[in-house]
Amino acid sequence: MEQRNLKGFARQEEETTFAGFVRSLGEQLLEDPGCDLAPLESPLVTILNYLNSLQSFYGNPSPPCTETIREYMLQAVALYKECLQELRDFAADRRPSRLPRALAMAEEAEDIMKALEIVMDENAAALGLDGDQ
Repeated sequence: MEQRNLKGFARQEEETTFAGFVRSLGEQLLEDPGCDLAPLESPLVTILNYLNSLQSFYGNPSPPCTETIREYMLQAVALYKECLQELRDFAADRRPSRLPRALAMAEEAEDIMKALEIVMDENAAALGLDGDQ
């Protein structure tokens, strides 16, 4: 099978979110299954290392009243890590069914993160910490 380079991993306009990155990467991989995935390994390892540090941080006991945020953060991190593993597994076996699963995990993790951001913004506003004073 001919090996081709992955053009910038994903289209620039899609890289604003991790799910956007996974979506455009998946589309490119489905269009060009012979592309070289070696350039992806280093960025995926970097992301995995960051997720491991988040998991370690949020794995510690949380201050009172923040347990729910901690649990949801750990859930989002776990989904992101599972998504990365699907992408790495795809690089190894090129099974197209892995790409929609990776995207679903990334989208679910981002939904959790968006919900957490809303809750934290509402809590900050309720405490008068939102800067609108």
